[in-house]
Amino acid sequence: MRILSVPPLRHGASLSGDELEKLLLTRGAQALIDRQPWSSFRVSPDQISAQVFAAYDRMTLLLCFDVAEEEIRAVHAGLQQQVCEDSCVECFIADEQNERYINFEFNPRGACMAGIGRDRYDRELLAKDMLQKIQIRPSVGGTRGSSGKSWRLLLRIPLDQFPLFSGYAALEGLSLPGNFQKCGDLLQHPHYLTWNHIDAPRPDFHRKECFGRFVFMG
Repeated sequence: MRILSVPPLRHGASLSGDELEKLLLTRGAQALIDRQPWSSFRVSPDQISAQVFAAYDRMTLLLCFDVAEEEIRAVHAGLQQQVCEDSCVECFIADEQNERYINFEFNPRGACMAGIGRDRYDRELLAKDMLQKIQIRPSVGGTRGSSGKSWRLLLRIPLDQFPLFSGYAALEGLSLPGNFQKCGDLLQHPHYLTWNHIDAPRPDFHRKECFGRFVFMG
């Protein structure tokens, strides 16, 4: 099981986008989304590479996804659409007992889909007004390495505004189950990459028993 030690970043929730991105890339915890559990969907690092840099400020989860891939698809816009069909990055995060979790999913345009529940089938979509509290800054363009095009997604997710974490005052000291993913259902080369390995016969990110751990440092 992978463990990510997530550092605090004071005032990170209020920094400018440029300042926050720079700090995350230099001081955030780096998580490589490089596991490929399903052989029939494997891609080479030359085709797709993905990573995320993480920190937190009290109850705000700060993330910067950094992706390079041959094809970027960003068809969906707005909230609660099937962004997993596009170039998509995801953060799943559970309560301390790993009973329920939230799946946050985003495409390169910043479109977001999110739900809450115990597993893939026992889920409900979160209200759109909740998702509007997430600060999202997408940036697409340029090239990075041999993978071709690149895009980044800067996120500030106020976890205390969501049902699982509304009673918490700070993330400091918590150890929460979770995972990061990269996928693209309708791309020319569909793919399913994860940070923590998933043991399942077919692509399925909704396996909370396969989550890693996000440890929020003091």
